[in-house]
Amino acid sequence: MFSCRKKQAISSSQLSQMQLPVQNDSNDSQATTTSDQPAPPTAAPIWGQLIYEDVRLFFDSAYEEIVFWCRNLFMLPSGAAGKKFVNEITRLLDIWNSNAMPMKKNALKGIMIMPALLLQKPSFKSKTKEHCQCLERRMALWIEGDFDALLRESRTIQTKLCSYNKNDDPEHLAKAFAKLILQGKRPDLGESYHFHHRH
Repeated sequence: MFSCRKKQAISSSQLSQMQLPVQNDSNDSQATTTSDQPAPPTAAPIWGQLIYEDVRLFFDSAYEEIVFWCRNLFMLPSGAAGKKFVNEITRLLDIWNSNAMPMKKNALKGIMIMPALLLQKPSFKSKTKEHCQCLERRMALWIEGDFDALLRESRTIQTKLCSYNKNDDPEHLAKAFAKLILQGKRPDLGESYHFHHRH
């Protein structure tokens, strides 16, 4: 009885030892298969530190927003800043004409949002010199891909502009007219009409 049990134990040990190399071969095969698989491609930056998907999402969302903004653009100034603006439009047009670049589908939308983000008047009474300085600074942000900073600045300007234009709506003009009448003053109707229809 003892010898039979011992023989069975030895047989079980041998069986387990025979199975170990098979299991190791399977693991080695899986490791080899995994290492042979190519790594998933990483998206490369195409604009500053932004990848294509980041640029596409910003262009789409910015376009949907700026179409409702009040018109507040200065004329494109001459000099280095103006040339950079024109060169950037040319670059985006070249991308649109190219079939090999991922930005082809969004290049035109980038051109359409450029004026609203780069040519916003900083204030109602801003001068040409200030416009040149603003465009130079904004072009640097645009080239670096810091679109969020440009959008924040433009939103701030639009907020101030909208609050200013509230004084020009018909209800406000009617209240101002009535106040002048009650004070015994004569309002200049011609000037009020001109100011109201100037914007």
